[in-house]
Amino acid sequence: MPATRRALEAGDVSLSAARVLVAARGANPEAFDLSEDQLVDAARIHTINDLQRVASFWRQRVERDHLDEGLRARRRLYASVSFEGMVPWTEVSIPKRAKHCSPPYVR
Repeated sequence: MPATRRALEAGDVSLSAARVLVAARGANPEAFDLSEDQLVDAARIHTINDLQRVASFWRQRVERDHLDEGLRARRRLYASVSFEGMVPWTEVSIPKRAKHCSPPYVR
């Protein structure tokens, strides 16, 4: 957390704000490393309560994005040409948003 350390040493953020950032990093250290500069900027301008809201929103977004990556990897579409050129297909998509569908045969 180099940006957080520099801001804390320079007096740009309070110790309480640094604690909020440390807690946010615990949710996903890799994503935090990519977002640290923006989160430190938020710590400079927001109150602790607002920073906690920002960090909470950031964690939710990171968790959703991480979850979506795994679900996207599991998506599949199966299609094949049958006798006389009919094409049955089945979609296996993301759970909770997905449809398992077998539409009528299409020429």
